[in-house]
Amino acid sequence: MQNESSRRNFIKGISACTLGVTLPAFGIEKMMLNPVKYRRAKNVIYINVSGGMSHIDTFDPKPESPKNAGPFKSIKTNVTGIHLCQTLPKLAQCMDKIAVIRSMTSTAGAHEQAQYLMKTGYEMRGTIKHPSMGAWILKQSGWINKELPGYVVVNSSGKNLGNGFMPTNYGALPINDSKTGILYGKLPKHVTQERFDKRLDVINKMNLSFMKNAKAKKIKSYVDIYDDAIKMMKSSEFDAFDLKKESEEVRAKYGADKVGQGCLLARRLIENGVRCVEVNSSGWDTHDNNFERLEDNCPGLDTGVSALITELHERGLLDETLVVLSTEFGRTPDITEKGVGRNHYPKAFSMMMAGGGIVGGQVFGKTNKSGHEVVENPVKFGDINATTAFALGIDPAETIMSPSGRPFVMGHKGKVITELFS
Repeated sequence: MQNESSRRNFIKGISACTLGVTLPAFGIEKMMLNPVKYRRAKNVIYINVSGGMSHIDTFDPKPESPKNAGPFKSIKTNVTGIHLCQTLPKLAQCMDKIAVIRSMTSTAGAHEQAQYLMKTGYEMRGTIKHPSMGAWILKQSGWINKELPGYVVVNSSGKNLGNGFMPTNYGALPINDSKTGILYGKLPKHVTQERFDKRLDVINKMNLSFMKNAKAKKIKSYVDIYDDAIKMMKSSEFDAFDLKKESEEVRAKYGADKVGQGCLLARRLIENGVRCVEVNSSGWDTHDNNFERLEDNCPGLDTGVSALITELHERGLLDETLVVLSTEFGRTPDITEKGVGRNHYPKAFSMMMAGGGIVGGQVFGKTNKSGHEVVENPVKFGDINATTAFALGIDPAETIMSPSGRPFVMGHKGKVITELFS
């Protein structure tokens, strides 16, 4: 039998020969040698704070720098020695379940390019559209409940990146408003199931000759999507999208706005076997009214995400559900001349992770006293994607070929932040 050292060398050799990388580059050696310890998550809930969230006014307060701190104060959390901004009082009481990353850094300072980088790990190119994280996860891990979509985007803006170069069925089901769920998902009262089935039969017969001659994969994928939609309409699992199935007491825990109700919907969906749910929170582009807007935006985010983490924990689902909250970039530590806004700032910002094997009650990385510079453990979006793969038991270096024959990996150039799991 091989000893631990020879096993380690064997794994390194295979990786170097087949993938062109070494395991330490991705930080996955521990995962491969200790799969039970490190492979916990089977679902991901991704909270996308769209527009650029100020790190100083949320996860990385700077009371020691009054010039940059703004009007908000630093508050204690339920973990000794860790402070958040007063805008997140409920998340402060969940800090024992959260890992805050204060050393995010990027070179993408425009919204579209930065969102693309955040969601795919790759820079935007005119020649190819990369898959988003949800598509990667679904491709690598598969469906849990085949009667429901594997990937759902809640509070969709209509600009979802979806499947990229992967087949269409790996794309996201968009839900425009978490409160209304899926519109027109049930048959109209005047249409019986029998009548609906007859209509489908007519359509299928009309399409039969076309489908025999059409061999394009994209056409087949779109047909599969319609078939899946019809299957879902007929399934009892469709109730997973109906927030009215929850008690008023539970719905109230998440708050009344779209973000909080989106977090509740995400919890319902992963409970029913949806692999990946993205919840969008918009309105964080705060050039001219940063502090006023945060007073409006933070309570909903704080209430919704804290309720999500708390309920997942209470229901025994947090270990198997990775919760990620991220924004495409931060905002300047310097306050604008009028004293009311902060501009785009990709050089240093914050995010958080919880569940899925992540050890709570920790801060990873550090910015300097003013919040301008990352001074300890810089983290890029590729690292977050690789770490997400790690939590799901996916090899971030596993190659998937695009239709043009180019190799891509979920982790791109990222390194797994193994410290978050230890």
